[in-house]
Amino acid sequence: MTTTFLNPDQVDALRELANIAMGRAANALAQIIGIEVTLNVPNVEEFTIDALIAQIVIDAEQHDDIVLTRQAFSNGLAGEAVVLFFPPIAGDQPVTEEVDEELLLEMTNIIVGAFFGSLTEPLDIVLYFSPPSIVPPEGLTNYADRGWDCALVLDIELGTHGFRRNCRLLMVFPETSAEKIRNAVDKLLMAL
Repeated sequence: MTTTFLNPDQVDALRELANIAMGRAANALAQIIGIEVTLNVPNVEEFTIDALIAQIVIDAEQHDDIVLTRQAFSNGLAGEAVVLFFPPIAGDQPVTEEVDEELLLEMTNIIVGAFFGSLTEPLDIVLYFSPPSIVPPEGLTNYADRGWDCALVLDIELGTHGFRRNCRLLMVFPETSAEKIRNAVDKLLMAL
């Protein structure tokens, strides 16, 4: 996909870096929690903040038992990771017990930490993270309050076998961070 932030070569390079990073994150999650994790190829999209929030709210309204977590990051890049934990798909074991919020927060920490550890290393970027928190979909509306008009979003779906939830990871980078990503990807591509 072409965005105004990135050209097609930059999108391909970022998608490949994200795919490697997410593979490592899925492996870390599988080892720590003892479940099989599958993932799709990361999607790189550009959204206005209003359109992004509307999409998340639509996704949340389609499921009665969805849980959203968020984890902010800053320093070399600023932005936020949003993880949508969906109920099981048809054929999976139904949810029969209360969702363990601490487990979902820990899963968020594992996924986000492993993903960014792998993504930022080749880009030579250091990040700091806030603790993850559980939020309602409408709790994401403060993006506009931060002065974010549009964002570059990495969208990755994870399937979990042997666990009662699947999840979707959205890495949200506002314009200033998208520019830093573009510059870092260009530097990496020039070194090849």
